[in-house]
Amino acid sequence: MAVKKKIESKSNPHWEREALEKIALSALGEQKIARRWGIFFKSITFLYLFVLLFFAFGAQHTKSSSNNHTALIEINGVIGEKDEVNAEDFFESVQRAYDSDGTKGIILKTFSRAYKELMTVTVQKALF
Repeated sequence: MAVKKKIESKSNPHWEREALEKIALSALGEQKIARRWGIFFKSITFLYLFVLLFFAFGAQHTKSSSNNHTALIEINGVIGEKDEVNAEDFFESVQRAYDSDGTKGIILKTFSRAYKELMTVTVQKALF
């Protein structure tokens, strides 16, 4: 009997409560870990779908841009051989716009005194 009393006096009288606390805390820890893994896998899935849709619609968008389009040529300054706007580059840009198969129109946005010169450019290709 003396041995039994010593064992009872050394044990905690609230051992049930401590055991329940440990079980509850471990369950909360497992829920926290499961929630983190769930967020991780949802994020990976979202990223995968985003990349997949980006490549699917991005590739489709680049294909359609080579079809019908309107060319925009901006001219800022004086057109000349050694002036702000190189004449050869300008006329090359205009020629490329006319030669392009998908060009439906050309817009010349000019901030230059060369309007009369632009009006003398002959249209080599009908744009309809």
